[in-house]
Amino acid sequence: MQKRAPLIVLALALLVLLAFLVHRAPREQKPTRTEPRAVSIATPEPAAPVAPAPIKPATAPVAPPPEPPPAQGPPGTVRGNVKIAGDIPPRKRARLESDPKCQAMHAGVVMFDHLVADAAGNVQWAFVQVKSGPIGTPPPAPTTTVLLDQIRCVFTPHMVGVRVGQPVRVRSSDDTLHNVHGLPFLNREFNVGLPVPGELVRTFTTPEVFEIKCDVHPWMRACVGVVDHPFWAITNELGSYVIRDLPPGKFTLEVWHEQYRPVTRELVVPPGGDVALDFVLDVKRD
Repeated sequence: MQKRAPLIVLALALLVLLAFLVHRAPREQKPTRTEPRAVSIATPEPAAPVAPAPIKPATAPVAPPPEPPPAQGPPGTVRGNVKIAGDIPPRKRARLESDPKCQAMHAGVVMFDHLVADAAGNVQWAFVQVKSGPIGTPPPAPTTTVLLDQIRCVFTPHMVGVRVGQPVRVRSSDDTLHNVHGLPFLNREFNVGLPVPGELVRTFTTPEVFEIKCDVHPWMRACVGVVDHPFWAITNELGSYVIRDLPPGKFTLEVWHEQYRPVTRELVVPPGGDVALDFVLDVKRD
């Protein structure tokens, strides 16, 4: 028994050592030291500028083809007649009884001049003018005065033509009260009394045809055609007109009458030509 005791102690010691080794905490491992790595940070390249989208221009209007150069050659003439379509309205009689002085100036009957036509319908006092065409640069307006007189309580003549800037003298030759009331649309209206024989002078800046009246005597009316060129005419008692010295080319002519709406027509004047162009008035003014 005594011999076995050391062996038992040795075995116990070995068991204790083995248990110590088994339960010993694992040795802490130090992290492996690594060298820092250089990190390359790429600098972004600047973005290429983006060109703005082109702005489409607005569609430009198509320019009309250029006018052909004016034809060369001697000037020509346009002539013709102006007529009324349909029945011929009878001319109206003026009532002069409202002013005994005016009535005493006339032995017979006085008729209105606002519509004068013969049995065939030919119209007097129609204003025919060139409205467009190759007239070139017109000559300067005449400096002579155009006279419109009040004689025996009637405007004489019933219609006159005048250039822009050319003076018009409106006179009263009667020893009775008259006035001059111009009714333009584009030029300045005027209304001047002429209680004794006297006159006034006016010039106009814009082409148009308008009426002048006497407010005292309702039958007294006249018309003034203002143009910016010399190519116009007033029809005579046969309804005829003549416009001379027109350059060769294509023209538009218009006829104006105080009782009818204007009528336009086109024609071509050849070099040195004599062209006929008639008008028919068929629509009355409102």
